[in-house]
Amino acid sequence: MEKLKKEDSESTMLKIAHRGASGYAPENTLEAFQKAIDLKADMIELDIHQWKGQLVVRHQKPKKVGANNHSPLLAEVIHFIKGKIQLNIEIKEGGKTYPGIEENLLSLLKQEGFEDQCVISSFDASTMRQIKSLTSSGTGRCAPTYGLIFDRRPMVHLQKAVEMGLDVVHPRWTVCTPELVDQAHQRKKKVFTWTVNTPDQVQYFKKMGVDGIISDYPDIL
Repeated sequence: MEKLKKEDSESTMLKIAHRGASGYAPENTLEAFQKAIDLKADMIELDIHQWKGQLVVRHQKPKKVGANNHSPLLAEVIHFIKGKIQLNIEIKEGGKTYPGIEENLLSLLKQEGFEDQCVISSFDASTMRQIKSLTSSGTGRCAPTYGLIFDRRPMVHLQKAVEMGLDVVHPRWTVCTPELVDQAHQRKKKVFTWTVNTPDQVQYFKKMGVDGIISDYPDIL
């Protein structure tokens, strides 16, 4: 987790571009990712599915052959952004839908030497439990930072993150409260909230003390 922080001593809050700078360019595309870099974001949040054994960057599940023609592969994205920005990789669906996706992701990150420059996250606690166990058991060869995403029952999900030994919680802005942030910090968990798109909201969550804000417009952070 130590490398997932800003070098700027003025602020430790991470500026995270939601699916790239998706307020300015098509989401989950190299164009949106380059825009996020240009706007000085610290991290890009993106979504992955698995398609014919490849990890594909897109929000919606591929439905037919060729559905991912305009979606970059995660390996391509890593090559494109490596050395410029960190990633927050959301696994949209786990091994029940995509057998082997957790192992494939860990293997790719190890191969690219990118494991300490990313967060792996999901709404699905079982997916996070599985990928965390792979790392702990040695089946996975790398140890990224892990996060749990949620949009309801914040204290319940915080407790799940604590029990699983995850590093970050990702509450939707509507359930990100001062109590949650305080309790998460007491338990040594970072808080990245999403999706925050107005300056007033940004200031509110900055004052709350969140560790990262995910926005379609990273230049307002």
